[in-house]
Amino acid sequence: MSRTILIAEDDEMLMDLYSSAFEAKGFTVLKAFNGKEALDFLDEDASLVNFILLDIIMPKMDGLEFLGKVKKNDRYKNIPIVVSTSLFNPEDEEEAMKLGAKEYLVKSQNTPTQIIEKVEKYLN
Repeated sequence: MSRTILIAEDDEMLMDLYSSAFEAKGFTVLKAFNGKEALDFLDEDASLVNFILLDIIMPKMDGLEFLGKVKKNDRYKNIPIVVSTSLFNPEDEEEAMKLGAKEYLVKSQNTPTQIIEKVEKYLN
């Protein structure tokens, strides 16, 4: 089974860390540095993407706006999305879950390995 994850993350260091960790577990990684780039990937070929790991605070289009657009589009609304953010914000968590995120994770409380385990839970 193909395992392709789209990571939307504007921090290059974290992107490299997550990409390496997912690739080591056999994932194909698509990288987007903002919500607009991530949406462009989906518009181009959503069938490639099995999962989305989404940051909230990003330039051009933040994660919550991206999440809202994805879940309203029949072509890719069923792709599971886990939000991974730097700051715990109860309002953002509530909004993300209401918009259709599977989980809301705080980066500092989850290692890349733990994040991969949570992602794999939704792919099995």
